[in-house]
Amino acid sequence: MARKPTFLATLAVVVALGLTAFLWGRQADAESHVLKGSKEVVWKDFLGVNAQFLWFSPERYQKQIDRLKALGLEWVRLDLHWDQLETAQNQYKLATLDELVGKLQQNQIKSVFYLVGSARFISSAPPLSMYPDQYPPKDPNVFANRMALLSQRYPSVDAWQVWNEPNLLGFWRPAADPAGYATLLTATTQALRAVNPSKPVVAAGMAFFSEMPNGQTMFDALGALGVASLNTVVSYHPYTQLPEGNDPAQRRPGHHHPPGTGRLRGSPPCADECDGFRQDLPVYLERPRPARQRT
Repeated sequence: MARKPTFLATLAVVVALGLTAFLWGRQADAESHVLKGSKEVVWKDFLGVNAQFLWFSPERYQKQIDRLKALGLEWVRLDLHWDQLETAQNQYKLATLDELVGKLQQNQIKSVFYLVGSARFISSAPPLSMYPDQYPPKDPNVFANRMALLSQRYPSVDAWQVWNEPNLLGFWRPAADPAGYATLLTATTQALRAVNPSKPVVAAGMAFFSEMPNGQTMFDALGALGVASLNTVVSYHPYTQLPEGNDPAQRRPGHHHPPGTGRLRGSPPCADECDGFRQDLPVYLERPRPARQRT
């Protein structure tokens, strides 16, 4: 009877040793397959933040800049709305922007600025439109001229982006127009490079796979128009109208599309005048914004 405990103890030791050998072997095997990049990945080399500093006071956006610096980030993308900078033809309000660009320089923050929307005096919107800034300009050369003026005034800006999400009705009415945007991009690229040939020009960021309300993609349409020959930076916003994707067949069973969160692919296009700014963007991508700071 005394041999039974001894036998069990010996068996336990053998099992423990065998398990240890197995785990040790698996660890060594895993270590032999570790993949390493050609260089260390550093956040600040390829990550930045889309910011709306001009919606806040200088004191408040300085706190945001401090937090970005604490994370080791060096890049921001900032929005400029033409109708807010040029309230009437040749009448500019740039004091707030002057201060912001100075703050970015002081904090050694690199920037991409995009100009979007039409000033009221040049908008192609119909009379009495509620959203004249959401229509392209009557003359794309005027827009190109204003971007060139901004580039001259703010040489410290690292890159200039031409418009934003023209595949959405919230930024290009009455309908997405690849040929119209291609004309605007071509004129503006030429104007910006006349100011500084070496400074990057970024094409407008496209949302939802660059899908347009008609179900086609603007990237394909722009490619067919030869826009690639401009050698601008391609920009893309990697989100969809729903977490499951834009295809209704991929939605969760029983999942309902909340009111006001945009449209599914294949649904009827928005009326000429929708019921609010950025109607085509889903609510869960938006956040409340304070009133714009004006000078």
